[in-house]
Amino acid sequence: MPSSSESSESADTNSTAVCRVVIIGAQRARVAKVASILNSDQALANFQHQPPDYEDQTPAINITIEYLPCVATFGSYKNASGDVVRYLEKIEYHGAEGGCPRGSSLAPFFDTVDDAEVNQKLRLDGISVVAIGCGIDSTQDVAMIETFVNGVCSASVEDGHSSIDAPILQCVQPNGEYSSMKEENEAYRGMSADEKSEAVQSGTIGPGKMARFAYALAEGVIENAIESAFPKQEKVYIEQDAKAEKEDDGSEVGEDASALTVVQEPVVRMRDPSKVQFACRICRAILFDEDDLENPPHSRSSHSFSRKHDKPDGRGGAGQCESQFLSGGMDWMGDIGGMEGKLHCPKCHSKLGLWKWAGAQCSCGTWVTPAIQIPNSKVDELLAPPVAVSAGGLIPGLSSLAVQPKP
Repeated sequence: MPSSSESSESADTNSTAVCRVVIIGAQRARVAKVASILNSDQALANFQHQPPDYEDQTPAINITIEYLPCVATFGSYKNASGDVVRYLEKIEYHGAEGGCPRGSSLAPFFDTVDDAEVNQKLRLDGISVVAIGCGIDSTQDVAMIETFVNGVCSASVEDGHSSIDAPILQCVQPNGEYSSMKEENEAYRGMSADEKSEAVQSGTIGPGKMARFAYALAEGVIENAIESAFPKQEKVYIEQDAKAEKEDDGSEVGEDASALTVVQEPVVRMRDPSKVQFACRICRAILFDEDDLENPPHSRSSHSFSRKHDKPDGRGGAGQCESQFLSGGMDWMGDIGGMEGKLHCPKCHSKLGLWKWAGAQCSCGTWVTPAIQIPNSKVDELLAPPVAVSAGGLIPGLSSLAVQPKP
C-alpha cells in the first residue's frame, strides 16, 4: 500500500491524452458517415477510466479519441509482361468530419507531441489505430496500406521525432451470415430507412458497425496503455509462511513481510493445430478452443426479438447466432464469482464479452443460461489445417494454417 503522499502524487499524474484513430475507406462519403456517427456520440468520442476505490495506484483518466477520416486511392498499370499491377497512390485526410473535398497529407499526425504536453505516465503519441473498411476489404489493398503506414512511422522517427510504435491496423470483417463485406454491404443497401437507422444505433451492420469497430480498436489500445502505465498488482498474503519462517530461525518478521506483491502474467494458450481455436481479434492471443464451447450448443430460436433484414435467399429472418457461448469459466477470466461482469483479453485487456449466471439472450433469440458470451466480432476463428486427399489416400505433410476471418 503506497503512502498518502505517494497516493496524492499518483492522483495528480492524471489528466487528459489523445488517442488518434485513422478511418480509411474507398469513398469520402462513406468515411464521412462513419465519422459523423462517432463524433456525435460522446460515449464513442471519449474514454473515461475511473478506477475502483481499492486501486489507489491508478488515477482517473480521461482520453479524447480523435477520429481521422481518410480516403485511400489506388491506381494500376501494365508491367513489361502485360500484367496489371495495382498500387496505392495516396491516403489523404479529409477533415474531422470527412467533408473537405480536397484532402491533405496524413503524415503530420504521426508526429509525436512534446514531452511537456503529455504526462509521461500515459502518452499516446502519433496515430494509435488504423481501422480499414468502407469499401476496402481485399488482402492486397490492406497490405499496401499497412506498408504505407509503417513507412510513415519510420520517416517520422528519421526526421528527429521520438520513437513511436506502429499503430494497430485492422480491417473490418463480415458478420457470420455473410461470405464477404461486399455481400454484407449489399444487404445493408437493401434495407429500409427505418432498418438502416436501427442498424446504425445497434452497430451491427453498415456505417454503424464500422464506427463501433473503430471505437473497439481504440478502446483496446487505450486500456493496454493504462495497464502499461499503471500495472495492476495482486497482493498475495503469506502470513502463514512468515510465521513458519519466524519459528524456524527465531527471527522477528517485520510488518512489510506480511504481504508479497506479485505482478500477474497474462494467461494465454498455445496454438493447437488439431483444434479449432479462437483468438483475440486485436492482439491474437488464443483464448479458448472448440472443446470449451457449450455442449450441446443451444438451439436457434424460431422467434427473434430484434428486427433483422430478411435476405432474398431467406437467410437471416430468425436471426443468426453472432456469439460464442462457453461451457464454463477459464483461468484467464479471473474472478467470475459475481452474478455478472465483463470479460477482458488477458493480453491486450480489450473488452471481449460478459458473463451472466442468470443468463443472456443470443442474437438468434434463444435465452442461454448460464451465459459466458463472447461476440464473434471480438475474436478470430483459427481453423484446423485442411488435409488434402488424393486417390491413394492422404497426402502426407500437406496442410496449412487457416484463419477465419483474416484481417
